[in-house]
Amino acid sequence: MIALILPVLIFWIDLVLLSMGLAIVYGSSKILNLAHGSFFVLGGYLASYLASDLGLVGIPLAALAALPLSALFYLYIKAFARSELEQIVATYALLLIMEGVFEYVFGVGLYTSATQAAGLGMLEIAGAQLPTAYLIGAAAAAAALGGFAYVLYRTNFGAYARAVIDDREMAESLGVNTRRAEILLVLIGVLFAVLGGALASMWRSYGLGLAAEVLPYAFAVIVIGGLENIWGVAAASAIVSAVRTVVVYVYPRLELVVLYIVVLAVLAIRPQGLFARHVRSI
Repeated sequence: MIALILPVLIFWIDLVLLSMGLAIVYGSSKILNLAHGSFFVLGGYLASYLASDLGLVGIPLAALAALPLSALFYLYIKAFARSELEQIVATYALLLIMEGVFEYVFGVGLYTSATQAAGLGMLEIAGAQLPTAYLIGAAAAAAALGGFAYVLYRTNFGAYARAVIDDREMAESLGVNTRRAEILLVLIGVLFAVLGGALASMWRSYGLGLAAEVLPYAFAVIVIGGLENIWGVAAASAIVSAVRTVVVYVYPRLELVVLYIVVLAVLAIRPQGLFARHVRSI
């Protein structure tokens, strides 16, 4: 049983922060970021590079790179993407630009901090030996989600953020500084993607092309969970992780095929997502 649960847990850690970040960016700014996977990969590259000199301290340091990156991303989108079509073109262009930067800076080799993570040893749980790095990664992802939940539901900023995500025009009419809330939420969304990539470097290798490989899973999550329902995303990440793991065990060639059959079924039965809180009608 542990042999099946463990890969579900690991892929959930990879997926939940990436998908949550994508949902937050879209919910706050209505930007469907095709370059979001590149921020995940950047976190992995930076964490692996820093860990080679600093140890696993490099993981939180890599996540801090999200702070200036999110500001640059926001400025880039606002400068070049005013319509939905322009957003698609601009974010896809950014994905290609970042791939070129990765190749120039990091080369074509694989980067990982798994060697440093192995030094953390193993823990025995229910008679099974589990790498300590996996448990640290799970705890860090849960802490990030819990911290965001606290901010979202226990602070004034959280109230403003929820208003912006639910109904931006109404929030503006009530005097909410929607621009400030949007900028901060985009920062959080990018931070989640970079942090997810940095944590995953403890068990995953990073190389060119990975950004485009991980993004389809994130899109599957936000379709199943609901594009503007960030907590549905957390639950949908677990569903996608479980489906993906079972299919890989049974017949790995059908991994994406089965996953997107599930996505199409959700779109046909409940297009707003399985965990949508409400459906607006006009």
